[in-house]
Amino acid sequence: MPETRSRSSTNIITNEELDLMITEAVEAALQKTKEFFLKKIAEMQKVCDEQQLQIDKLKEQVESNNDVNSNCKQDIRNLTISINNLEQYSRRSNIRINGLAVKGNGECKEAVCAFIRSNLKNKDGSVLEVNERDIDAAHPLPSSPTSTSTNSKSTVIVKFHERALRDRIIKNRRQLKGKPWSINEDLTAKNAKLLKELNFSKDFSSAWSWGGKIFAIRKT
Repeated sequence: MPETRSRSSTNIITNEELDLMITEAVEAALQKTKEFFLKKIAEMQKVCDEQQLQIDKLKEQVESNNDVNSNCKQDIRNLTISINNLEQYSRRSNIRINGLAVKGNGECKEAVCAFIRSNLKNKDGSVLEVNERDIDAAHPLPSSPTSTSTNSKSTVIVKFHERALRDRIIKNRRQLKGKPWSINEDLTAKNAKLLKELNFSKDFSSAWSWGGKIFAIRKT
């Protein structure tokens, strides 16, 4: 009997031993859990790094496309300007007479010459002489579809053989102030639109054209 009691007493687990076992089990579980989460975090970080690389590549492609689009827009703008300048250069010897009554292309040159000789003078007061041989071409712009008159006032485009004569007429056009006619340079549609916008702008006191170029004075 005493021997049995001694053997049983050796199998008893003390509180200290139990606490130690629990502590070791908890630490082992925590370590395993920590390793599990560290592994998952590493996997997620790898995925994030790969996605970031893809995002960076996409950004580079977008920026590259934007640069290409920007360059294309600039090329188109430069081409548009060049075409407009070439078109304006081709009109360097032209004028437009507004409000002139002409019957048709056949009598247009004669009507233009008579109009200039009757209304414009040189600086010395002499008549500004223009003959039909000075004019390369002259024709009225198509009239309004609602117009039925064969002798209506219209805009006449005149092209001179010599630009110097054209410039002399432009310089003396102020003599028509207060009269029902006007003389202007033959501007392209873009230049004419720009000149009109500047004349109606509140920021500019005046605007005009010379040599196919547009000039304006700011109110400031």
